[in-house]
Amino acid sequence: MWLWGAHGVSIFGSLVTRAALPFTAALALHASAAQMALLGAADLIASLIVGLWAGAWVDRVRRKPLLIGCDVARAMLLATIPVAAWTGRLDLTLLLVVKFLAGGFDTLFELARGAFVPGVVGEPRLVEANSRLSATSSVAEVSAFGIAGWLVQWLTGPIAIGVDAISFLVSAFLLGGIRTPERSPMRHAAVATFATWLADMREGLVATFGDPLQRTLAISDAMLNLTFGLFTACYMLFVTRELALSPGPLGMVFAVGGISGLVAAAYAARLGKRLGVGRVMALGLIISSVGLGVATLTPPHAVALALTILVLQQLVGDGGWTLYMIHSSSLRMARAPEALRGRIGSASGSLSVAARLGGIVLGGAFGDGLGSRVVLGVGASITLVAGLGLLRSARGSCFTRTAHS
Repeated sequence: MWLWGAHGVSIFGSLVTRAALPFTAALALHASAAQMALLGAADLIASLIVGLWAGAWVDRVRRKPLLIGCDVARAMLLATIPVAAWTGRLDLTLLLVVKFLAGGFDTLFELARGAFVPGVVGEPRLVEANSRLSATSSVAEVSAFGIAGWLVQWLTGPIAIGVDAISFLVSAFLLGGIRTPERSPMRHAAVATFATWLADMREGLVATFGDPLQRTLAISDAMLNLTFGLFTACYMLFVTRELALSPGPLGMVFAVGGISGLVAAAYAARLGKRLGVGRVMALGLIISSVGLGVATLTPPHAVALALTILVLQQLVGDGGWTLYMIHSSSLRMARAPEALRGRIGSASGSLSVAARLGGIVLGGAFGDGLGSRVVLGVGASITLVAGLGLLRSARGSCFTRTAHS
């Protein structure tokens, strides 16, 4: 319950910043497509740098103090943005630095949380726990995105980002209330050397890409993140410039996705048992690709119709994405040995980050030339290919054995 509460509070603040920060760059600092791509890539570059060695670190230390430390660090970083705005020193460089450093702590936090959750809830309840966390994220998405757009429009982006800084402090306090004892870290943690770090990272890579199921999950995640990268670079410019939509209504549109995410989280476990985990994951990706593709059909100079189509995209796309992520994360946690959870998570996560970063670079490079609409369409096609490939893999024995166990 403490973990659940901390997750709900921090995800609310994070979603406010996810909307407020690009709005700040696009509207207050008049960022170009290339600058928006660079801003979207800043935290991903940090994640790529931190990813592999952070997984080895997570497997060497107790996870709860690490989670609390990451929350406090992120709160301090984000607090610099409203302070800079108040003193008249806010610029794109500061946004880039904060997003880069916060991205490193985000990566470390997520790896530690992924390794921490099974020990708190027990492996038999992983899908139930991840469904509950995902449902909470969906509720937070409805409220945070619904509020974020108006906060930016009424109070400016930096003030909205200040809300996230406070939420991380509350999350740290709630995490401190967890009393579930942790297993001792690996015995050789105190004598780590560069050679042992390399050996630990190599062991995580082998465990990830040597296991057919873990490898399939890692590749599917990477293709989905490639799509996300393309959307990161072009979506905000598409809706604010080509469609001429304002922050308030857009925040409400983003919030709608949480409704379908909440429904998907409620039925994820039942669908997995009825249709099979692999088929549900493939279905989720295919549904998500359809939703993303719908966004590319949005006409310009028709605000009411554009908002309607974007709402449909959120309703369809977010539900499919939620179905996929709940089962993907649960399978990865359940399949990984306890001593390797951090490193398996970091290996898969690093591949996803590299793919998302590649998508952002491609989106920034071709967004202005080809147009945002074309880049978004390519992204939707990539997710569709990933879903069809996963549907084929779902017939394999690795999914069947995991579902039965």
